Amino acid sequence: MATRSTIAVEHADGTVSQVYCHWDGYLTHNGQILVDHYDTQKKAELLILMGSMSSLRPKCIPDPAKPHNSDNPQDDVTTYYSRDNGEPFVKPSLYPTVDNYKRNLQCEEYDYLFTEGQWEVSNGRGYELVTQALEVAKLKETDE
Repeated sequence: MATRSTIAVEHADGTVSQVYCHWDGYLTHNGQILVDHYDTQKKAELLILMGSMSSLRPKCIPDPAKPHNSDNPQDDVTTYYSRDNGEPFVKPSLYPTVDNYKRNLQCEEYDYLFTEGQWEVSNGRGYELVTQALEVAKLKETDE
């Protein structure tokens, strides 16, 4: 069963672009990958450039010497619907401001936003820093 998420990035002009990600949207997967591998404005913007994705991985550009598609993905490379599944490209949703995005976004189980140089996450209860939410999640795992 899928854990759906969205991934959004605030641009230098204050607008926000948002894409959909179908698999593994939970904090300890997509959240951890975003913090560990897409930790700059340039990397975050590159990630969403190809539009919505099936699954998020540490890299968004495949090794051109190896095959990469939805049936035969490279293990560490994000799978996009348009590039890797052959589906028509759908532009990321665009919002004029962060406030407008937070009021009107495509809401999924987890919604990630890169703003002011860091990742935030909401799962329907407001936004918090992904790094803080990961610490809480790891403490909960330890207690169980």
